[in-house]
Amino acid sequence: MLPIYRFYSLLLFLIFSSNSIHAQDQKIVDSLLQLLPNANDTTQCNIYVELYRNTFQHDLSTAGEYATKCVDAAEKSGNLSSIAQSNNLLGIHQLQTSDYNNAITSFNEAIKSYRKLDKSDRVFRAMNNLAIVYENQGKLDASLNTHFQVLRFLDSLGVGGDMLASSMWNIGNVKHNLLKHEESIEWYEKARAIYQESGDTEYIIDLNHQIALSHAALRNLDEAEKGFDDCIQYYRQKGMEVALAGSLENISEVYILTGRYQEAEENLMEALSIAEKEEAGFLPGQIYRRLVELYLAMGELNKAERYGKISIENAKAYGRDKKLIADYQLLSQVYERKGQLRPALDYYKSYHTQNDSIFGLEKLNAINDLQLEYQEFKNQQEVKLLEEQNRVAQLKQNGLIAGIIAITIILGALIFALRQRLSKNRIAKEKVQQELEFNQKELTFKQKELTAYALQIAQKNEVLEGVKTKVAEVENNNPRQLQRIINTINFNQNDDDSWEGFRQRFVALHKDFESIVKKDYPEVTANELRLMSLLKMNLSNKEIANILNVSADGIKKARYRLRKKLALETSDSLESFILEL
Repeated sequence: MLPIYRFYSLLLFLIFSSNSIHAQDQKIVDSLLQLLPNANDTTQCNIYVELYRNTFQHDLSTAGEYATKCVDAAEKSGNLSSIAQSNNLLGIHQLQTSDYNNAITSFNEAIKSYRKLDKSDRVFRAMNNLAIVYENQGKLDASLNTHFQVLRFLDSLGVGGDMLASSMWNIGNVKHNLLKHEESIEWYEKARAIYQESGDTEYIIDLNHQIALSHAALRNLDEAEKGFDDCIQYYRQKGMEVALAGSLENISEVYILTGRYQEAEENLMEALSIAEKEEAGFLPGQIYRRLVELYLAMGELNKAERYGKISIENAKAYGRDKKLIADYQLLSQVYERKGQLRPALDYYKSYHTQNDSIFGLEKLNAINDLQLEYQEFKNQQEVKLLEEQNRVAQLKQNGLIAGIIAITIILGALIFALRQRLSKNRIAKEKVQQELEFNQKELTFKQKELTAYALQIAQKNEVLEGVKTKVAEVENNNPRQLQRIINTINFNQNDDDSWEGFRQRFVALHKDFESIVKKDYPEVTANELRLMSLLKMNLSNKEIANILNVSADGIKKARYRLRKKLALETSDSLESFILEL
């Protein structure tokens, strides 16, 4: 994943350069708004682009309104260049807000307009944006395929330099997300070599940062730490505060993995101070999330809980729906470590729901949306046709050209159908695996909760029995009052409410157990059914005696009677028999 501070300037290929992405200047915004009423449609479009630049890092909602108005103004003007630029801008906003299907539509509109204008460099940039949408949808194969088509397209045009390096960089990013980290490093190094030729130090440093991230994922921690250190020194020297905060956050992962918790905490606190001072959008959320990981590792669960909740608020505020998945999962782990099973289960359910919402329904909708899939397929074929046209420019036979086009379309259709089938199978498999993991996690929580409840009953009865014994030993001139106290203790020891609470939790975990016993062994009494339930939990005789408020000998006699009713042989194990029911 790209470091957060370079995400927009490198990958999204906005019309403006990375230098123009800066903190919001309200004076500039106010001045631009004053120019709007007297401007023509084309000029209004340009003003809305500038307004977007100055607001998107701090107010995505307002920035989105500017992007939409930019498209409206461009369409009114009829200026093809403005239409292309505005659709690319709107697509970028939709990508940031996870509105992927509409982003695909916007980028395809931009690509179509740029092709009419014969602007190959802008076609290249818009197609890169489209590939990033696929990457964010989790359709990494489609993203990688689009990037490779762009790479071949650039090669056929003889284009190199910054555009070629950027394309290689993007391929490295997708390889990184596919967990092919050795390959991602190879592509990053190819891109870096091009920037070294042009002497673009800032991009070289950023690529070093990406290489360090891949080394960290491979657990090559020495290489990762060295790479991050070099970046930190450069960013400090250049006063690049937001970039510095990003590197400090990333190197903290290495410190956590190597048990250097104090260094990790110092770096994260410095990064957080910078990010909040610079009002760096959702970068603080990245840092909050890493702090949760740190304090979980340190066992400081209250701090982990606090930063986990702050991270969730940040993710919601900036529409970072995917980040909520990690936030919910981390908080579930925090509460599980604290022994608070109910909130742990609640956050795990939120994690499961959010994960399904992002990676499940989103993929299924994409598959069923044939119009968007067809547009993607059509776009890919157009690129292939451009390549073919360059290769066969000298050929005069229309029949040969038509044959090549027909073969290309047929092969593309076959690949499209095969990819759709594989995608459906993969999604179905992922959903089954997610359901299995969720059910297993919920079962574990319920087992822990049931065991804890049973042991609380046992402990309560054991304490009350001890109190009753001590009361009986005390000389008291009022035997009637003494007997009243003992009766109260006896009542609490035999309180049916405690057992009913246990029974409800037991039935939730073992739904058919009672019905099977009552059907197959109708002579089993209610007390014997209680004994069987506790044996089903694999509790010891002492724990069972405390829960049922009987003596150890009483448990032995009850087990003997139960064995007879279940028609067990001497060699048969009562526990094994009940566990198999």
